[in-house]
Amino acid sequence: MDDKQVFYNKWVKPSYEEVIEKVATERKAFLSFEKEYQILKKALLKEYNQDDFIYLMNLKRDYFTDLVKRLIGFFSQFVSIPYIVFYHGSYGRGVSRYGSDMDLNILFDNEFISLMQPINELFCAMIYQIVGFKGRDKIHNIMVNLPPLKSDKYNFDNGNHYRIKFLDGQILDYYSRRYFEGDMTRIQNAPNSFDDFEKYILSHCNGGECFEWCYSFRYIVSNFPLYDLDELIKKADNKIRGIKDIRVKTDQLIGEMIKNIYEYTFVFDKGEIATLNKECKVRMLGFIYNSLALIRRCLVIDGFDMGMLDIPILLESDCLKKYLGEEEIAKLKNIIYYYNWHLARLEEFMSENNYNFSSREPSLISRAVLDEGYRKMYGEDFYSSYEKVILQVKDILIIILDKFRNRR
Repeated sequence: MDDKQVFYNKWVKPSYEEVIEKVATERKAFLSFEKEYQILKKALLKEYNQDDFIYLMNLKRDYFTDLVKRLIGFFSQFVSIPYIVFYHGSYGRGVSRYGSDMDLNILFDNEFISLMQPINELFCAMIYQIVGFKGRDKIHNIMVNLPPLKSDKYNFDNGNHYRIKFLDGQILDYYSRRYFEGDMTRIQNAPNSFDDFEKYILSHCNGGECFEWCYSFRYIVSNFPLYDLDELIKKADNKIRGIKDIRVKTDQLIGEMIKNIYEYTFVFDKGEIATLNKECKVRMLGFIYNSLALIRRCLVIDGFDMGMLDIPILLESDCLKKYLGEEEIAKLKNIIYYYNWHLARLEEFMSENNYNFSSREPSLISRAVLDEGYRKMYGEDFYSSYEKVILQVKDILIIILDKFRNRR
């Protein structure tokens, strides 16, 4: 009898009553936490304080981390098999806001994926019931696990490509974000195997691109010490160091990033909420975090062992201080958190006024409405305050990127 059959023979599914009781208990605890958290958050959003903002970010992430650990312990299936649970995205890089998605990953051996798939789905469903997430739109893993297909690109309006499979097994060759909202809960975000995840990450480590999500991971819980995310990052870094003309290619990427940042102008008079979301979240956070990924690459190819892209750790690292003065690092640190604070303000405004602040929301909103609402909530116009902080982001990123491009 193989390990899979032995595991299946010991299978004990939680009863409906047990699941409901667990959800109700955790929901009650979360609402108590949320009540206190909201008080702290509303006070902080009125006036910026970097230390308080960092504390608030960590407080929410730490609560979610403990919740995930408790739910893992709820399922007896996790006791008998190797697995790793970790964050990527904002929770992985160490800069998450109140409204950030939970980018959660669970890795299994290939032989257990089909058996653990229902548990993984129930596990995620329990989380978004407990914390009030709207299904898969707020909790998802780094890639969708699918069998080999003739076409491996599924087109979204914003240019990203994902492989889309529904719970009923249907696979669509072309799928637009405009029709995505109602189907989120039917999408099959299956857990990934250790081998598939490693191939996925290593395939994105080449000289022609540099994305922060390839390195932004944070352990939650694991019972499989043989698989080490830090070792995977080392493999990726060694692959980078071995690429021909990697310094030249990296300098070219920095040049392109500087050009894109320099030419970008924040213009918003009236448009879809989706457009505002993409401008303030996708584009600006992309500038910040992908710039840091490029800086990380420079440090790697200069011989430093960087590990995962944990932004708070990077900003305190001695290797960064070798290239940047304390004043420049302080400016960089401040603008990263200050911009995220402004974004948290925008997310709070949208929530308080019942807007769906999503990259797929087609409803229109105007600058006039934003300015008026902001004056009521924060005592200042939205547009002028946001435009000012965007200019500050651009200035410091261009200075630092140019310094790394010319570091030799």
